[in-house]
Amino acid sequence: MFQNDREVWPERLSSWGYVVLVVDSFSTRGVHDTCDGLLVDRVYDAYGALDFLSKSRSVDPTRIALMGFSAGGITTLEAAQLGGAERLMDRKFKVAIAYYPICSTANGDMAVPTLIIVGELDDWSPAKKCRDMMARAAAREAR
Repeated sequence: MFQNDREVWPERLSSWGYVVLVVDSFSTRGVHDTCDGLLVDRVYDAYGALDFLSKSRSVDPTRIALMGFSAGGITTLEAAQLGGAERLMDRKFKVAIAYYPICSTANGDMAVPTLIIVGELDDWSPAKKCRDMMARAAAREAR
C-alpha cells in the first residue's frame, strides 16, 4: 500500500519518541482554498497546540517538534522564525520541519534547528528561494 508523506512522517516522528498532533486550521475556519492567502492565525494555532501538548503528562515537553506541509510549511517557518511570534511565547518548539514551503515569506533566522525539505524541480515552492533565504540569513550572521 502506498503511503504519502502525511502518513509516513507522523509515524516516523512517533518512532523517534515524539508525540504527533496534527492541527487543522482550515476546516475549522471554513477555508477551502488555501492558495488565496496566508492565514496568520495558523502560527498561533501551532503555539496553542504546543501549549496543549506541554500540559499533558504523557508528553515530554522537550521533544515537541513543529512540522508542516506546503502552507503548513510556511506556517512552520513563520512560527520558528527568530524574533517573530516565538519571542512572545513561554513555551518553545525544539525543532521544526518545513515540507515544501514557499521560502520567500520567512527571513531564514530560525530560533530552533529547522529542516526544510523541497524538491529541486518544484515550480510552486522553488528550492532556489529556500537556498536564497538561507544564504541571506548566513550573510547576516557573518556580519
